[in-house]
Amino acid sequence: MRYDRKVWFVNEKESVYDETTGDYTDPVVERIFRNASISTTGEEAQNMLYGKIKEGALTILIQNTVEAPFQYIEVDEEGNKYLVDNKKKTRRGLVLRVSESQ
Repeated sequence: MRYDRKVWFVNEKESVYDETTGDYTDPVVERIFRNASISTTGEEAQNMLYGKIKEGALTILIQNTVEAPFQYIEVDEEGNKYLVDNKKKTRRGLVLRVSESQ
């Protein structure tokens, strides 16, 4: 199994009103990088998870877990957002079943 794909776990923090200056702070985007093994989610697994076949569903395997909070995942340099539908910790890492966000 090759962990040759790039994955970013993204947490977007909204801007906050600063009472002393009267301005809103800039929104902060935190990105955590990991290498991953990515494949398309099989039809049987999709039927169990979603009850139907979803286009753009992926299975992501990561060697180490990600403890920081995140809102969505970006894969490679595509810029597509993926939401986590199922998360499973194993002895060797983390398995995520994700689907493409609209």
